[in-house]
Amino acid sequence: VVLPPLQSDAATTVGSSQRRWRVTGSDFETAAASLIDNLLAPAGFAPTRLVRAPYFCAGDRYSPVAVLDAAVLVLEKAEDGNAHGGAAVR
Repeated sequence: VVLPPLQSDAATTVGSSQRRWRVTGSDFETAAASLIDNLLAPAGFAPTRLVRAPYFCAGDRYSPVAVLDAAVLVLEKAEDGNAHGGAAVR
């Protein structure tokens, strides 16, 4: 998942038929917390691992290369409504 979401092509009006998600935050950490709290936890998932994976991609007319961050998560089914799991994400 590209975080913060404003870095994603899905954040623009292009591809407006894509499903919108309620992830907010202007930095990686805030957006990751929002992803867990607003999307994954209500869907019944608990994160066990979260990794920040920076990468390069083709830029736009202003910059030939863009540096983005992706969140890679390992999830498990939440138990008894505890969507944040028994242990902290490491």
